[in-house]
Amino acid sequence: MGTIGLPELLIVLVIVLLVFGVGRITKIGSELGKG
Repeated sequence: MGTIGLPELLIVLVIVLLVFGVGRITKIGSELGKG
């Protein structure tokens, strides 16, 4: 396995968005922001 580059990060991000949904991502992000 080589080093992770920008294309790999974008692919992972897309998969995460598809799995969790944009709404849950923003909710989790806001909760982390409040900390």
